[in-house]
Amino acid sequence: MEEFQITSEVITLDRRKPTKEAAVNLNISLDDDVYYVKRIRFIHGQTLCIEESYFNKSIVTYLNKEIITESIFNYITEGLGLSIGFADTYLHVDKLSAEEAEYLGLKKDDPKLEVESVFHLTNGQPFDFSKITYNYVQSQFFFKLFYNLQQTRPLLRERVFSFVQIHCIIQIKEADWNDSDISSR
Repeated sequence: MEEFQITSEVITLDRRKPTKEAAVNLNISLDDDVYYVKRIRFIHGQTLCIEESYFNKSIVTYLNKEIITESIFNYITEGLGLSIGFADTYLHVDKLSAEEAEYLGLKKDDPKLEVESVFHLTNGQPFDFSKITYNYVQSQFFFKLFYNLQQTRPLLRERVFSFVQIHCIIQIKEADWNDSDISSR
């Protein structure tokens, strides 16, 4: 990411109890502690996104402003020695709220892409629940879809297959295929 000059401005860092949504996604109770991080990310000095994250404090045992201004995941892997395995990621398209628009330097009701992710260690334990709202002017995305599932790792196989299924559903809607067309493919 260094070639993209990604920087951060910290809005909030505190230890708190999780929201119900965060607790469910992190597989913890409402009485457990999390680190809540809210920051604005910039690319080449331009506002890229607003990131809100909940880190399971029993896994990510320490965060401070210096760590979250840089790369949190670099700290998790190098500082804490944890192995990040995979993420379950959901994309939502909507309109910006007034607060989001203010942070991103856009107008209320401008389009947004929200990426909601639950990051897991290699043992499958979730440690981070994040929602990132992207500035549509500064953002572009690239997805690589694997179709040869025999060449992927066993853990990855199920996740890649899910992406392939989603891609196929989108293609079916775009092509307006009927059931007989689908069964013949």
